[in-house]
Amino acid sequence: MLKTATNLCFAILSEGVETWNRWRHQFPTQIPVLRGVDLNKADLRYANLRGACLGGVQAASADFTHADLSEAELQQADMTCADLYAARLRFASLCGCSLIGANLAQADLSGTDLADSDLCGADLTGASLNGALVCGADFRGAIGLTSDMLRATIGAEDALLPEKLN
Repeated sequence: MLKTATNLCFAILSEGVETWNRWRHQFPTQIPVLRGVDLNKADLRYANLRGACLGGVQAASADFTHADLSEAELQQADMTCADLYAARLRFASLCGCSLIGANLAQADLSGTDLADSDLCGADLTGASLNGALVCGADFRGAIGLTSDMLRATIGAEDALLPEKLN
């Protein structure tokens, strides 16, 4: 059943963001299941992925600019070098996610679980981390991370931080 749901969702998403968003509008209670699918280099700008099951997804260099990933499950996802500029990730679960070199500038990560995630070299300029769980997260080399941003998080004392904060 899960494989069938994943195949159906992936087929719809493969038709493009406009078709995907129309489907999401027509079936608002349907929870999209895309666990472990290959979204490397995918163009998902403005996609409505709110509440989607994306655990283990391969989304390196994918473009999620302005996408809604609020409340999405992204545990163990590979989002290396993904563009998440101004994306909404409120209350998403990115536990153990690879966000190495990702663009998270202006992203809303409020309440997001970033525990044990790798954000080395990620751009966090202007991002909101209010209430984000960052225990064990690796922010070394992150761009735009400020002490004010960290004060708004939970567990920053257990995170790996850059040598110098902006």
